[in-house]
Amino acid sequence: MWPPLDSGGNQIAQATRTTKGYLGGLAAGHSAEQAFLSKGESAAAIVEALAFNASDGSACTAYAGLLVTPPNETHSIKLAWDNDGCSDLQIHPVVLGTTGQGTS
Repeated sequence: MWPPLDSGGNQIAQATRTTKGYLGGLAAGHSAEQAFLSKGESAAAIVEALAFNASDGSACTAYAGLLVTPPNETHSIKLAWDNDGCSDLQIHPVVLGTTGQGTS
């Protein structure tokens, strides 16, 4: 789950799960298969949103944060959203590596 939060910490939407978007995502030749991390390894996902209302192009207020629930976990973590994104939130697969596009 990756719901965006308003300034009061309230969930205001739900992220759409997609394999890739305009910022990138799962690289060609990589699949979103379950992977296990060993000590010292990293995993990442690309999160992206539009800086305007997707429905009509009007201005909107940026998300204040994200509520992140890591894969196979039951606890959530609030993260700051240092971005102007405010609509059409997308999360791409969590993959090995630090780029969100997988590793070879």
